[in-house]
Amino acid sequence: MKLKAYKYRLYPSPAQAEFLAKQFGCCRYGYNWALAEKSRAYQERKRGLSRLGLDKRLTSLKKELPWLAEVASQPLQQALISLEKASRKISFRKLRTQSVLTSFERMVYFHLEETCDPSR
Repeated sequence: MKLKAYKYRLYPSPAQAEFLAKQFGCCRYGYNWALAEKSRAYQERKRGLSRLGLDKRLTSLKKELPWLAEVASQPLQQALISLEKASRKISFRKLRTQSVLTSFERMVYFHLEETCDPSR
């Protein structure tokens, strides 16, 4: 089976750019927050947190931070999956925070239109 990859370049309108910036920012925040939670748990108990545990904490965090609940949940969950994959590949203490994020995955309901309404 031959796999194909497609690469797209987007030229978003200002409203779309703002929407994407929110998505990227929230994903970056979610990844860095989860990394800090895992680090804290490891330092205190010498055990890391599971992704399921982080998912539950992320739900309560979205209640505390309303701006985090404004974006789709799938990219935030994907950030936790990415952290889990990274922690499996390398030593936990060598993980670094994400300072720049320019992609996110697994958007179930996501589309760009000429007149994008970020509140959808």
